[in-house]
Amino acid sequence: MKKLFGIALLIICSISALGQDNISEAYFHELRGMEDSSGVTHLFYRLYYEYGVKCSYTNYDGETETYSLNIDRNNLRQFNTSTNVDTLIFEEGERLWSECSSTYKKLYAYKPYPKDPNRLFKIASDDAFSFTPSLRNWSGNRIGLGATPGNTIGIDTVQNYLLVPTPMEHIVIKTKPEHSSLRKTLRAKLDGSNWEELSYYTEFPDSLLINFTILGVNPFHNQEYFGVKGDSLLRSTNHGDSLSLILRNDFFSSGFPKVIFDAGGNNYYFLSKWDVTPPQLSMEVMRLSFVNEEIAFSEVALENDIHAITHDPSVSGDLYLSDSTEIFISNDFGENFKSFKILNDIITGLYKKPDSDILYVLTREELLQVNTETKETLSLKKIPVSSEPEPSEIPTEISLQQNYPNPFNPTTVISYQLNSNQLVHLEVFDVTGRKVAVLVDGKQKSAGQHRVNFDGSGLSSGVYFYRLEAGGQTLTQKMLLVK
Repeated sequence: MKKLFGIALLIICSISALGQDNISEAYFHELRGMEDSSGVTHLFYRLYYEYGVKCSYTNYDGETETYSLNIDRNNLRQFNTSTNVDTLIFEEGERLWSECSSTYKKLYAYKPYPKDPNRLFKIASDDAFSFTPSLRNWSGNRIGLGATPGNTIGIDTVQNYLLVPTPMEHIVIKTKPEHSSLRKTLRAKLDGSNWEELSYYTEFPDSLLINFTILGVNPFHNQEYFGVKGDSLLRSTNHGDSLSLILRNDFFSSGFPKVIFDAGGNNYYFLSKWDVTPPQLSMEVMRLSFVNEEIAFSEVALENDIHAITHDPSVSGDLYLSDSTEIFISNDFGENFKSFKILNDIITGLYKKPDSDILYVLTREELLQVNTETKETLSLKKIPVSSEPEPSEIPTEISLQQNYPNPFNPTTVISYQLNSNQLVHLEVFDVTGRKVAVLVDGKQKSAGQHRVNFDGSGLSSGVYFYRLEAGGQTLTQKMLLVK
């Protein structure tokens, strides 16, 4: 049998910054918040910036070619309001590949585990192939989600299920082609115990699917789900086992809106964003109300476009909204508003700390803490003033990505990431458990992303498994060789 071997892929680009101040644009946006088990607020936000680089590589004729490129980043960061420690969580954006081409690492959705900001669920692509996104948890478990994942993650803490819209390819297989926009919802165990068997989207069993696209799970009553199917809004009060049709409206056919659950239980807010880039931020907000068994569905509106919205989950009826620079407060579910505060910069996010007088406000250039009683304002963080982009993300977890391409013939790329320098074993096995290749066996000297090329020229068609052992963890993925 032809000898198998693994070769680390070499990126032959050299990269250097352009100019003294190579960042051409930067701003904060997309503020979210949560309280940990000790009551400390953790804020999640995005930092977007563009910068210029020069990229050089040696072509096949031995000549050096140099290009000037613009690179963008849209990084997710976490701010601990107790320690004021700000941490890079996910580095989204372009990556230079061989011969100065680029790929894009993208974060589609994320959700912290309740009361624990250090345990994060993510739907994301790796930094090599943006069209192979997966659902991941903090322990390295992952489920492949095809090319078009959903942008919602729900958590049912009663049944210990993670709820994620299925990829488009999967649902097209199970429905009529003319309903290509319909999805179902995958139920995966929070602890990752059934994730390996769900590693391919074509293998999702019907028993773990709910027949609608999840919009949200009520944090006050985990048995209550909201979802959509076409232009229909659906509701379940028994963990998705049965559904009731609430209403049909074009608002739901144009996308999958986010839902905010009011503590009182009779009012719900659905948010659909139209423009997401400051200063053109705008969203449509609709309120669903159940009053005396009657259903009301109406718009919550300001005089100008709504840029951001939040609510105090401890106080039923309280809403905080902003247009470009002004914050408004409603105490009657968005029926009436009063002006609260005007800022000098464009507002890009709001988060109200429950049962407190603290409102966190994100603008394009600053993260602020505002007292809702006194209006006293404290600056927590300002946009970085630097001629250099942020340093690359240091992974917080060990992970093993799905190989690409898959199926493959005869070569494929296997990618994995390390959170520190450590001893690594990466091996390939056939379905009988026989070892057919050793790709890595030794100390890796750097954290970050690593890639290895696997050549299956000497193997027959079939399913193979590749196993990564590092840092006391063992991670396995399967791949398909088709000749």
